Amino acid sequence: TAFWQSTGRHNSRRLLRAVPRQITTILQAEVLWQRDITGAGIKVAIFDTGLSKNHPHFRKIRERTNWTNERTLDDGLGHGTFVAGVVASTHRMCLGLAPDA
Repeated sequence: TAFWQSTGRHNSRRLLRAVPRQITTILQAEVLWQRDITGAGIKVAIFDTGLSKNHPHFRKIRERTNWTNERTLDDGLGHGTFVAGVVASTHRMCLGLAPDA
């Protein structure tokens, strides 16, 4: 229970560092990318803990809407940013499964 009630900002990042490889490598996304399946032309919606409007890994954010009682659209927990990154990060060092979405 204490993990979910963490008061520190981004304390869960240590869990992400425990993963030895990129998630796209583990899931063999290269097979899809070699077949030109990159998410081009696909629109994605992610309902999660938020995402910074100017995050450097995402270049195609069109809209952010607050569906919670939070006072910000930014991601104070880090989970929404992680999920969005797995789906559509465009950063060359950590591409998402569908970087062109």
